Amino acid sequence: MRCTEASGAESGPASAVSARIANAALRQPAAGAPAILLNGIGAQWYNTANGEYYRYLAEAADADIGENPSGPAGLESTGSTILLLCRVTQKQSYYQSATALYERLLSGKIPTAEMAYDTEPFLAAYAAVFHRDGDFARIAEQMEHVPRNSGARDLGFRMMTLVDALPYFPQDSPARAAALADLRHLAATALRTQAAGLWSDTQTAKTSKANADLAASAMVTYSLARGVRLGWLSRRYGEATRRAWAAIASRVQGLSPEEAASDKITAGALLLAANEMELTPLAEAGQGSKVLVDGWYNSEKRAKFAGQTVLFHYKWDDYSNPGYSLFGHIFRSYGVETDSLDEAPTVARLKGARFYLIVSPDNQAKVPDPHFMTESDAAQIASWVKQGGVLVMLENDPANADIQHMDILADRFGLHFNDVLVHHVVGDDFAMGRIDVTQPGPLFRRPYRLYMKDTCSLKLAPGAVSLLRWKGDILMGFARYGRGTAVAVTDPWLYNEYTDGRKLPAEYENFAAGSDFVRWLLQQK
Repeated sequence: MRCTEASGAESGPASAVSARIANAALRQPAAGAPAILLNGIGAQWYNTANGEYYRYLAEAADADIGENPSGPAGLESTGSTILLLCRVTQKQSYYQSATALYERLLSGKIPTAEMAYDTEPFLAAYAAVFHRDGDFARIAEQMEHVPRNSGARDLGFRMMTLVDALPYFPQDSPARAAALADLRHLAATALRTQAAGLWSDTQTAKTSKANADLAASAMVTYSLARGVRLGWLSRRYGEATRRAWAAIASRVQGLSPEEAASDKITAGALLLAANEMELTPLAEAGQGSKVLVDGWYNSEKRAKFAGQTVLFHYKWDDYSNPGYSLFGHIFRSYGVETDSLDEAPTVARLKGARFYLIVSPDNQAKVPDPHFMTESDAAQIASWVKQGGVLVMLENDPANADIQHMDILADRFGLHFNDVLVHHVVGDDFAMGRIDVTQPGPLFRRPYRLYMKDTCSLKLAPGAVSLLRWKGDILMGFARYGRGTAVAVTDPWLYNEYTDGRKLPAEYENFAAGSDFVRWLLQQK
């Protein structure tokens, strides 16, 4: 029996709606779930780190693949989920199913707006993940030629297709510009046809709460809110979004969770809208900021299924165990743009970034010819911090990272990584990695049970401040430096394996504490 208690989400009306509906959905069979419900459950997983939502997605995808062992027919609704599972698990079977479906859908026609929502975001994501940039023109052409009608659901599905596909389009792609223009046109249409805060499937000005289409209204609300949060739509749509969500939430309050989740399309639309509305107030904290993750000092590579060699290990686009996709999601939830710096850092290359993360720098056991920290590099980074940057150094234990050279940089701020192994964990004896935060403080707003496995420790010079101490060892600290801040953590900590809820017992709260960590970083000026 599935556990249905969510963890890690911000509290509030939107999260209350999403938890009620998602947990009711989990009590229904996953097989045959439509794409919109699976995407809603996926959003719930990434906003709560509750592994039960991930297991629902895996159950749905595995059931569909099991019914279609000879090919991808019938997998349209699970395409995005299969691709997600491929990225998370790195399993060849998911890659094969996703690839077969991609090749079939790319060469076909899309007959309805609902089918476009099922397929086009999947096609865009696949093309981005496996570097099929030449296919984006074809994907945009498919989207443009989907037959149109005047219903609110048609409007909602079209808008959702665009806001879910756009993140994957190359920035300089003409197809992206066309998709943005289409989204803005549809958003203007939505504004004109909204009445009583909602939309009806006839899209008349006589819309009332009685005849409004709840699913369509949630679709449009999700699309507008996401478009505003990601900077694609003007903030003038914010008021329309808030009015719509207030009307939607009012209607949902009158339903039991089972009633709200009984229609899977409506449930999926409500989940997407609720999760997006939960992010809306957070995003203002970091709007206009950028965080760079290092790809120079940690430059481990692996081959993808399609044969490309790519950086992995503590990278934003790595959804597997050692990746930082969920950590990146937390930053983006606060409105911070995520990017990488795969060259040696200089003041010029760091310009425009508010945060710079160096994580578990390579030693020779990891990379035969690692890029060690140098005095020259340290001087450039320190100069950037002095001007107001926030440097975050996340080290590791001596067997898995370079500590000696990293201290060339860390020592400039009075934050010294000790070349020792502490907090050692044997196998999956998770209790050995338990850290109890018992009192709220400047970093953590409430008590937490954290998990760290095999760390080093810190020695602080006068002026540096401890942020986390456990069993006599300092595990986190920071120091002011000019107008900026340097932060030291003795473990990569927030990587997917111990953050996304698939492995750790639910009592551990790395994800929720990670949200507090990012919030605290945003407060450092």
